Amino acid sequence: LGSARRLLRAEYAEVLLLSLHADGPPIRSVSADDNHLLVDTDDRRTPGDELALRIAGSGRAALIGRRRESHPLDNVLASRNLDDAIVGALRGDDGPFGLLIVGDRVGDVTTFGDADVDLFETFAGHASVLLENGRLESSLAKVTELKDELKHQAYHDTLTGLLNRFHFVESLAERLKDGEPHNRIAVLYIDLDGFKSI
Repeated sequence: LGSARRLLRAEYAEVLLLSLHADGPPIRSVSADDNHLLVDTDDRRTPGDELALRIAGSGRAALIGRRRESHPLDNVLASRNLDDAIVGALRGDDGPFGLLIVGDRVGDVTTFGDADVDLFETFAGHASVLLENGRLESSLAKVTELKDELKHQAYHDTLTGLLNRFHFVESLAERLKDGEPHNRIAVLYIDLDGFKSI
């Protein structure tokens, strides 16, 4: 966000990421002046944000200059106290997954122009790739964690947490597979009557 502000000489930058789950709240990060709100879930997803995502996701980023006639995204700017802004979608392989908003061009006279939109879209493309990769890494980490948990459950008794019979059979098979002549294996079997009822 700091890079977006410096690049476009803006006083405000925001990223709004849609939740990976349909009913989950979006995640909002804001950088304005010296204040930064980093990665906070936000239940305040407004119809204006929905409209902004639809408009920005349909094509080129929306340029909303200072001296303008009314614009469909005026309420999005008003809710953030912005005089002007560029609003664009962050796109992944499955379509738009968030918004990038850069607003309040530094200086009282100047406003954003078409060259700024080109620069914004290049920046948004790079940010999209980085954020999409971050989401993929997060999803892969969850899958790996689940895989490890399932493996643990497969090889351990749920009551005691000790290694189970399945682990024993696999370990024994591995040892027997080595097949070295001097490698001797012994199995000691102990039976406790009525253990299950205990």
